[in-house]
Amino acid sequence: MDTQTSIDDVDTRNYSRPVYLTGVEKEGILYEHIENHNHGLINSDNLDLSKKKRRLNFSDKEYIAKCRLANVGPSKAHRLQVALKGAHHIVRGTKTGFKNFGRDVSMFIKKGDAQMFVNRMTKRSEKLISFMFNCHCIDYEVRSIFWADDVSKKNYKVFGDVLAFDATYQTNMFNQRLLEHSTTTTTPQFRTTMNIECNANEIYTRTIFKEVQKEIYKSTTLCYIWNQNIVNGIHTYCVTHQDNRCNIINEFTVNIDLKDDSISCTCMGFTRIGYLCRHVFCVFRHHKIENIPTQYVHNRWRRGVLPRSMFSMSNRYCVDQSESSTTRNRIVDNIQQTVDRIRNDPERLALLDKEMEAIKEKIFQELPYSQINQTKNAIIQELVNVSEPSNIKYTISLGIRNKGCGTNRRLIGPGEKAIINSQKPKRKCRYCNKMVNNHDSRNFPVKKKDMEEFASTNHDTDEEEYQINADGCSDVDDKLEDSDDFEVNEDDYASK
Repeated sequence: MDTQTSIDDVDTRNYSRPVYLTGVEKEGILYEHIENHNHGLINSDNLDLSKKKRRLNFSDKEYIAKCRLANVGPSKAHRLQVALKGAHHIVRGTKTGFKNFGRDVSMFIKKGDAQMFVNRMTKRSEKLISFMFNCHCIDYEVRSIFWADDVSKKNYKVFGDVLAFDATYQTNMFNQRLLEHSTTTTTPQFRTTMNIECNANEIYTRTIFKEVQKEIYKSTTLCYIWNQNIVNGIHTYCVTHQDNRCNIINEFTVNIDLKDDSISCTCMGFTRIGYLCRHVFCVFRHHKIENIPTQYVHNRWRRGVLPRSMFSMSNRYCVDQSESSTTRNRIVDNIQQTVDRIRNDPERLALLDKEMEAIKEKIFQELPYSQINQTKNAIIQELVNVSEPSNIKYTISLGIRNKGCGTNRRLIGPGEKAIINSQKPKRKCRYCNKMVNNHDSRNFPVKKKDMEEFASTNHDTDEEEYQINADGCSDVDDKLEDSDDFEVNEDDYASK
């Protein structure tokens, strides 16, 4: 066409030349019309099902990746997202989209998980002077891994054990920091007026103090000394042990040397659980001892045994401490707090929405989508915080089942069941008198009331079958009647 025309005048069935259209907001060029690509407009109620709305944003992919760290799969992650936001149409992406991205993360890692882990630990050891890492390999299979940092070394020095293997480590560190904060910033409620209870609170962590407090309290209510003796400067006491009804259920002997404050009890409470028992505290009350001897306080139960530097941000390896991540979290938190403050004010909510929309349009104009590296591998690499290895040198050990890898249970089809049953030895069923391997007399598949039909349709047996005739007689009776030596007494037979 050499002249411009309106869209209503154009026959769009077969065009290979450019066609200029008017009657719309802007002039456009129609190069070709393909009938199969044409479709109706999307209903306004189904806009969330459009391709654009189903596309996952970076925050959605980050959410899926973080759920995987907590052993939450894509399907459950989608259900949680729907529950958090209130409806399916508010959530970007479908359950299939979530599962597809989870598959992409697995495909990105493939068999290079051991290599990625070694690369990550090696990179960390290069940055941190106090971080040590080494792995033992046989034929490029990682058999054992060891790493230690300042926190691990101090844990081993104080507690005698080490916990690593990052997410689990950080969870335990957070629980320890939470308990440490509770111990130092709150005061418990005391149950006695004894000074030794206050001394226990100053020594022990809050969790252990509650256990020691029980022993101190029960030493005043459920224990008493009924016999004592002194031999070579050693005081020996017989202490009763009562239940909650004040019934004596046992007696224990406590020996104490006041020269060095050494003490022992036949209940072996300190040896078993690591802190003194109620019988010892009963003797302490008798001698008016107000402080627990230091030799009977384990370091692992002490408050403040670990330096505060262990809980610093520099020792939280799982936390993304980059400036961009910190700023993103702060922005999201500020927006959430603002929305929470005006959640019941429609006017301010509308004003905030308008201002946020203006900020978004401005940023989108300044930074188009094409200028951002949004390739699949680039996004996954950013989320898992490790680059895809170009050369895989280390692999995981084969034939090893670790904790959490599943029970390896699967559904067995009828064909495989038949093969398994055919390999079992045959045994004679006392109900059907056949050599079988799939049932016995206890679990015979045919009920007894259907035995007549079963017997009439099965004649091929290894032994002579005992079948029932229509008149109620068996085959054996029929053979006896046919023989010459058999006489029938009709009266007896009828009575029977």
